[in-house]
Amino acid sequence: EMKNFAGTLSRWKNEIIHSFTIIDESTINNGHIENINRTIKTIKRNANGYKNFERLRRRIMWCVNKQGNIILSQRKENES
Repeated sequence: EMKNFAGTLSRWKNEIIHSFTIIDESTINNGHIENINRTIKTIKRNANGYKNFERLRRRIMWCVNKQGNIILSQRKENES
């Protein structure tokens, strides 16, 4: 078992070292992305199936990015 563990450590050496790298007094991790993914999954689970994809997309954008400005009105086809 220890040989298997040692092999894993040697294969993932760079990634393990980078996980301890400190930038701006904080380590790098993917916690923020995992939180966004969890929020999206919760919205989809509570929605019981949106029939309109654009409505689902706007709901996700609004919940994930509350400080940003999101246009919730429907765009016409000739507007860009």
